[in-house]
Amino acid sequence: MGCLLLAAGIGQMPKATNELARLSAFDLTLSGIVMILGACAYTSAKRRRLGEAQGKALRIFLELFAVLLIGFLTFGRDNVKMAIAEDPLPSFVIPVCCIFAYAFQFARALVSKGSSQPTSVEMANSDRQG
Repeated sequence: MGCLLLAAGIGQMPKATNELARLSAFDLTLSGIVMILGACAYTSAKRRRLGEAQGKALRIFLELFAVLLIGFLTFGRDNVKMAIAEDPLPSFVIPVCCIFAYAFQFARALVSKGSSQPTSVEMANSDRQG
């Protein structure tokens, strides 16, 4: 979905004739980038939680960097209030949902790291052995 939004926004940019059309195309492009970054961070945190990937510091740093980049791209613009007022879905709702989804998965990864439940990789290995 993020790739489609990115492609749609890039495709609309040359056709934008006025300021509102350029802002709409920019918002679509930005929403695509935000969704791609959010999906990557969410998937990485989920894989850490399931034990499919090691919870190394570099992976966690890149996840947090992606989420901070989402926040900066969304709320660091000079016309953020106007963008949210005119079209709140790509300017506010999508980035906030991406950040909350990642935060939820990050918290679940921290909780499951502290519990002694076997991960999906450990369960698959035990099924193969026995």
